[in-house]
Amino acid sequence: MTVLRSFFLTLMLVLSHLVQAEFVELPKVPDFSELQTHEEAIHRLFQGKGENFEMIRTAGGELDRAYTALFDGTQWFIKIFREDCSGCEQIRFESEWLLKKKLPLYTWLFSVNAELVLPDRAATFILNRKQHYILSYPLVPGMNLRDIYYQYYHASPYSLNTRQKALLSKAFYRYGQVLALAHFDPKRPAKNIAEMWRRMVRLHLPDRNGNNEIYDQESDRIYLVDLAETIEDFGEPVYVREDLKGVVGNLAEMASDAQTGEGFYCGAAYDCIVNPLRQFALGYASSLPFYNRKMIITMIGEAMVDYLREECLGEMQGDRFCHAVEIIQQQYLSAQS
Repeated sequence: MTVLRSFFLTLMLVLSHLVQAEFVELPKVPDFSELQTHEEAIHRLFQGKGENFEMIRTAGGELDRAYTALFDGTQWFIKIFREDCSGCEQIRFESEWLLKKKLPLYTWLFSVNAELVLPDRAATFILNRKQHYILSYPLVPGMNLRDIYYQYYHASPYSLNTRQKALLSKAFYRYGQVLALAHFDPKRPAKNIAEMWRRMVRLHLPDRNGNNEIYDQESDRIYLVDLAETIEDFGEPVYVREDLKGVVGNLAEMASDAQTGEGFYCGAAYDCIVNPLRQFALGYASSLPFYNRKMIITMIGEAMVDYLREECLGEMQGDRFCHAVEIIQQQYLSAQS
């Protein structure tokens, strides 16, 4: 019995590992069977006509490899996931393809010069006995919000120039415009903040963290990337309160992360949080002209204050940004129209 029990437990552990290693709900895409290299998969993906494959480093921890390539006169960004990658068991990869089918519902994106960057082609293949999922996206120009933020606030206070400040302001303003329309129908103004908090978002944009929003200054266009939903959120209603709190919370985390870098300068009045938040709020309000502007600014201020209060009682306790709460209360919760 002991031997059988030991064998059974071992078998269960192995099966458990195999279940965890599998992708969740991959879309129906071509299968390239077993290949020898990642580059061979890219070659097959572009029907043997791809050129200039270049492996690049990315901030995403789930990726096995990432490349750029030239195909049909266009630059492409290629992601390759491996079945046992960290966090992949939580990703619903087919959600990006479902979103792509619904793009005609989101023509309002054009009004704020925004674009959802969604996959163009994909396939699966086996490499080193592991299933891989490869997909390509248009390679878009610009810098992500986190890099724009770091570029500005890691400069000496004496070298901060109007060009850098304008870039930061325009990027966060544009981001606010997009999020407002993702959250609300501009033709259905709310009576109060409580009603706004209770509304479901019109379009959930998951994983908004500063890395997945790319702003191109030349075209004043913002690109939203990495739009796959998690299992937890897939098909579930998402409310404005939780979504907005997550967005402004990522701004606070951006500032908290940046302070560890050499040369970081926040400003005496916590400008590194207050200014990007204000540009975001002004952009947000501009997309909702039939809503009460003061109410919108106050709502965004409340979201940031709520986030900072929670975090400063926990992981961020003692962080110098916790003192920004009072300034945000003064400037946002008493916002003037």
